[in-house]
Amino acid sequence: MALLQVEPGLFIWTWITFITVFIILRLFAWKHILKGLNARADKIQNDIEEAEKTKEEAKRNIVAQREQMEQVKKEASLIIESAKNEALGLKDKIVSEANEQITINKVKLLDEIEHAQSKAVEDVRKEATTLACTMAEVILKRTFTEKDHESLINDFIAKAAEKHNKK
Repeated sequence: MALLQVEPGLFIWTWITFITVFIILRLFAWKHILKGLNARADKIQNDIEEAEKTKEEAKRNIVAQREQMEQVKKEASLIIESAKNEALGLKDKIVSEANEQITINKVKLLDEIEHAQSKAVEDVRKEATTLACTMAEVILKRTFTEKDHESLINDFIAKAAEKHNKK
C-alpha cells in the first residue's frame, strides 16, 4: 500500500522536474521536433497526392488501353474478314482455272480419240483393201474347189494375224 500513499515532497519535486524538463525542451528541442513532425506530415501529404495522381493516371491508362484493345479487335476483325474474302476469291479463281484446264484437256483428249479412231478406221480400210486385192489376185488366177476355199480362208487369216502382229 505504500505505493498508493501521497508524499508531498515527492509530489513537488516531480512537478518541478517535469516543468524544468518541459521548459528546457521547449527552448531547445521543441522547434526541431515540430520541424521534423511538420516535414513528416508534408511528406505524407505529398505521398498521398502523388498516389492520387498515379491512381488517376492509371485509370486514364486503363481507359486508353481498353480503347486500344477495342480498336485492335476491330482491325483484327477487318483483317480476318478481308482474308476470308481474299481466300474465297482465290478459291473461285483456282476452281475456275481448274475447270478451264479440264475443258481444254477434255477437248484435247476428244481430238486425240477422234484422230486415233480415224487413223484406226483408215488402217482397217487399207488392210481390208490390201487383203481384198490379194484375195482377188489369188481368185482370178485359178478356179477354186472346196479345199481351195478353205486354204484361201486360212491363208487370209494367217496373213491378217501376221500383219496385225507386226504392228
